[in-house]
Amino acid sequence: MTAQLCKLLKGDFEERLYEAAYKNLRDFSNPLRFNNFSYALRELIRHLNMRLAPDQNVLKSSWYANVTGKKCGISRGQRAYYIVQGGISDEYIQNVLGIQTISMHRRLIKAIDELSKFTHIQPETFSIDCDRVNDLVLEIEGAINGWCTAIAECRYELIESVIEKVDMILINQTISETIESIDRLAPHHSIDELYVDGVEIVSIDHERLIFQATGIITAELQWGSNSNVRKGDGILMFDEFSFKCQLFSDVASPVSLTLMDDTFVVDTSAWNDYDDSF
Repeated sequence: MTAQLCKLLKGDFEERLYEAAYKNLRDFSNPLRFNNFSYALRELIRHLNMRLAPDQNVLKSSWYANVTGKKCGISRGQRAYYIVQGGISDEYIQNVLGIQTISMHRRLIKAIDELSKFTHIQPETFSIDCDRVNDLVLEIEGAINGWCTAIAECRYELIESVIEKVDMILINQTISETIESIDRLAPHHSIDELYVDGVEIVSIDHERLIFQATGIITAELQWGSNSNVRKGDGILMFDEFSFKCQLFSDVASPVSLTLMDDTFVVDTSAWNDYDDSF
């Protein structure tokens, strides 16, 4: 089974269709087992393509060109292309991120064509022997895994290219602005350290990328004036708080990040039951 494909599945229908495809394959008593598997898996990929690469998004991508001869036509390769990199140009993916996608797209299209061929029952596609079935399944799964790997690699390389910029943007944000949720805890606070421990891509579409960052803020909390603290009449302490936020960039310039309004959230829930009436 293609474990990487499973990660793309969403909802009961897609998961059940995936299971049904492989259930057909395991039915050794049925001479149509590979034909039925091919049909079900091809339809699953078609559903994934339609969900992950909506027509309106593909058509609005800067790299889109009608290669089908039909009005607003979208090829299977273009849908696969969009799912991997959204509206980001292939030049950026290859020249900046160093990911070669052309051979992957060709291999996936070949696998889908192979599946389609076996959905039409002919003497030569009926009751295929086990060795041939095993070879075909390995070839098809290899192509699908290559596609899924390209998706994961693209996102990994994009994250690696922006993670240092995320650090700088958030450090500048916390220096220049008061964090209201921490400010409510103490009359005075300052940020001592900010650490980003995770960045992930929430979405890539025809216009922009959205990243989510998580991490830890160490803050200095102070009750009373500096003079009161020195005399022992005030309190000064440090505490750590987790945070999350979202940033976005344009597909034309994926590393030029902007913090999204009202998404910087600091978790101070551990203080909910704290009596701050010193």
